[in-house]
Amino acid sequence: VALDVMAKAGSLIVAAPLAIMTGSYWAIAIGTISTTAIAMTASYFFAPYRIRLNLSQWHIFIDMIGWNAAGQVLSAINWQTDKIILPRFVDIATFGRFTSADNLIAIPMQAIIQPITPPLFSAFIAVRQTGDIGKVYLKASTGIFTVVGPILLMIAILSHPIIHLILGTKWDATAPILTWLAFAAGFGYLPTVLLPALAMALNRTNISFIKLAVEFCIKAPLIIVLTITMKLQGMLIGHAIASALTLVTTMILVRNLTNLSILSQARDLLRPAAAMIPTALFLVAASRLFSLDDSTLYTFLHLSWVCSLALLIFAVADLVLWKMAGCPEGCETIALKMVRKIMRI
Repeated sequence: VALDVMAKAGSLIVAAPLAIMTGSYWAIAIGTISTTAIAMTASYFFAPYRIRLNLSQWHIFIDMIGWNAAGQVLSAINWQTDKIILPRFVDIATFGRFTSADNLIAIPMQAIIQPITPPLFSAFIAVRQTGDIGKVYLKASTGIFTVVGPILLMIAILSHPIIHLILGTKWDATAPILTWLAFAAGFGYLPTVLLPALAMALNRTNISFIKLAVEFCIKAPLIIVLTITMKLQGMLIGHAIASALTLVTTMILVRNLTNLSILSQARDLLRPAAAMIPTALFLVAASRLFSLDDSTLYTFLHLSWVCSLALLIFAVADLVLWKMAGCPEGCETIALKMVRKIMRI
């Protein structure tokens, strides 16, 4: 956490004055580069080592590095396929709306999922020898879905007031795009995010590459064909179909890695998914409180209590279902332990 804060704060200190003084977009590039440079430099204060080139252990890392490098290329292509293809078939305004919606969806992913992936990779390594890695994977995957899923559900159903608050009423046409992308990310992408960490912990990095290759083979043709025929709507439909098929592919690969059946993987996701039903009903009813004529302050205040109450409804529903299931060990167990500790304080 300290390393990340130092890198981001240092980048802000470098880039912000440069942007103010020069008014140049190069401040963005320098800010991006300085983040990595500061993080690398600061890392030697936390783990001091003398820098030197040594290839004596190269054979241990060559397989991992090779598959990771190939996987990063495919991952970048998969992530940017929409933005590469869409501008060819839609006007600039439509492309701008899609890009804005896509950036908003990326915020919970970057803020929650990316920081917890490295510790989970360490957890997978720790339990690899005991044979409990499948159980830990299920707990972690279900936990991520339970935490981030409701957030994406709120973004999907309350897309109009969220867009009004963040971008303004002129961007109202972005809301339906945000809804599509939020649902696709919540039910297609979230359950797949831990496969790379699992595969690396088991020294099967090639499995991550297979998943990305299958995703590319599904997503690219779908989006190209549907975007040509149906423009933006076709691209969104292709995105949703590709997410669903990638989820199935990921479950098959996880079964091959851990012997967890597809049914057991889906069953663990069923409880938080069911808890989202009453949450979604409440959000749909609450969405009628908002209109284009609302002030920014009105929208902010109503979004605050609506989202808070929606999270409470989800938490209560999930705990009830967890009790009915016999209180299996999972993120609910961890949450209750944290609440008890806080209550004792």
